[in-house]
Amino acid sequence: MIKLKASDGLLVVTEHKETLGGRGCYVCPTPECVENARKKRKLEKALRSEFQSMPSVESILNKGLEKKGCADDHHDR
Repeated sequence: MIKLKASDGLLVVTEHKETLGGRGCYVCPTPECVENARKKRKLEKALRSEFQSMPSVESILNKGLEKKGCADDHHDR
């Protein structure tokens, strides 16, 4: 799972152990899951935030998997 946080109007990918203030949520590390969450505004609802800009699906996946130490694993799915 990829951990996301809202910070000053931005969507931030964090490590599971990082403790940043505010709300957080998790999204499964597949393009379909991330795209579904972006399209239906599920991330905004879960984090109770409006975002100035939303990162791309690839950006969320790459940053999330990079922080977990498996940056290229999602390309095989």
